[in-house]
Order: sequence, then C-alpha cells, then structure tokens
Amino acid sequence: MLSDSDKFVIEMNDCGMVDASILPGDKLTVKRQQDAAVGEIVVAIYDGQPLIRWLGLMNNSLHLIPDNDAYIPVRGRDVTIIGKVVSMQRDLEIK
Repeated sequence: MLSDSDKFVIEMNDCGMVDASILPGDKLTVKRQQDAAVGEIVVAIYDGQPLIRWLGLMNNSLHLIPDNDAYIPVRGRDVTIIGKVVSMQRDLEIK
C-alpha cells in the first residue's frame, strides 16, 4: 500500500491520451518515481508543464508517446519523469 507521500493526484489537461480512454478532466493517481518501464503511462515535466503519455521506444530512443494521432511524441531526453499512473477516476456528473 502506498502512503500519501508516495502518490499524488493530477487532472488530465489535454486530449493526448483519448484513445487510451483517458479524457480531459479525468483524475489520475500517480506513484512518485523518477523512472518507469517502457509501456507504462507516466507523468513527466516537459517545457515546465506536466505531460501524461505512454513511455515508449522510437528509433531505439525513449519517447513519451501520445494515444491520439493528432499529437506528436516527445523525446525522452527533453523531459523529467515524476511518476507513473496507477489509477484513474472519472466524474460522471453532467455539468
């Protein structure tokens, strides 16, 4: 079981993962860690902002890969991983 200091909650702020059924406004619980395995969904800091993407390989190099064809991958060397997504909550209330 993770303690509260080992995790945090972040709200999805773009459409970069919609094909993975992660939508804007979804609340993601993130385990704090600075590394992750290929194929995990991570939260990373890119250009000063949090970015939620798959960690993957492209041309033998780590990249953050969106699950939406309208978005482009980001090179891993340009980001700092701050955690991996461990759960998601969606508000079903119509606003």
